[in-house]
Amino acid sequence: MTTNNWSTNETIMYRGRWKGSIYWALPVTVIQDDRSKVVLYWPAGTPCKRPATRATIPELLNPPYPALTDSFWTDTDILMLCEIGKPYSINRMTSSKNGELLCWYVNIQAPIQRLDIGFETEDLLLDVVFEPDLSSWKLKDEDELIEAVNLGIFDLQDEEEIRIAAQESISSIMSGKSPINKKWMSWTPPSPWVIPVMPDYWCV
Repeated sequence: MTTNNWSTNETIMYRGRWKGSIYWALPVTVIQDDRSKVVLYWPAGTPCKRPATRATIPELLNPPYPALTDSFWTDTDILMLCEIGKPYSINRMTSSKNGELLCWYVNIQAPIQRLDIGFETEDLLLDVVFEPDLSSWKLKDEDELIEAVNLGIFDLQDEEEIRIAAQESISSIMSGKSPINKKWMSWTPPSPWVIPVMPDYWCV
């Protein structure tokens, strides 16, 4: 595990695990890494490793989990803002067709961990979706979280912690204390932008 900062414009791996197994991975570009906050970017067209279809909650209950296939991120360009140690990331989702800001998508997840090849996290199913102007929000995939608890993937303590993380993210954004600011609201990638390739070391 590296203890070094990543440099701006450096290509690294960002990947997620599920119960110890790599569940998705994609190469991303570092926009900022100041040890307290990490900002990553990946546009539509970025190659990724992920299941061919979205897994159902019962499929996530026991291994073997759905196999990973070669795919591409589609439809949206993502600017991810993540405070080190926080159990969520804030993703600015813009249309890959016209650059329109579609939403601020809060992914509830394990705090990101530094690796020798980038960063890693684990998804916790629940999400929060904010309107582009941050005026309102709604929970997403709450039904999946409830199903995961009913199946024993998470226990009631896990569920409480996940919901607390969601509420923390909502309070942070609504109070103006989150990493979202005018800089990130208006940020655009340099042009032309070269999409990185999937490196051979994505699974080390």
